[in-house]
Amino acid sequence: MKKEVEYASSEENGSSKRTFSLLRNTILIELLNGARTINQLAINTNINWKTVESHLTYLLGKKYVNEIFSSKFVRIFDLSEQGKAYLNQARKDIEQWEQTDVPGVSVEKPEVPK
Repeated sequence: MKKEVEYASSEENGSSKRTFSLLRNTILIELLNGARTINQLAINTNINWKTVESHLTYLLGKKYVNEIFSSKFVRIFDLSEQGKAYLNQARKDIEQWEQTDVPGVSVEKPEVPK
């Protein structure tokens, strides 16, 4: 309940919060361009560094990304085969969704690069 109120109040100010799935998909799509450090991902996706790190932990657990290098000062990630399969399925789902019209319902559809 509290989260709903916070989200509604942020919409009143003209800003909107990105969902976890949108943030994670944005990170995965950026990794399509090759291996990246957490800092590179944060800068290229305009997502806070700590938020990127947290979502990478989740994506590691799902095996959508691989940590290809880790040191005290830098960690580098790339997209796994499972991550590529996930993005490919998500793109197919969106394409199918775009072909389905529900009368009286107008929904903003997300873009996924091909």
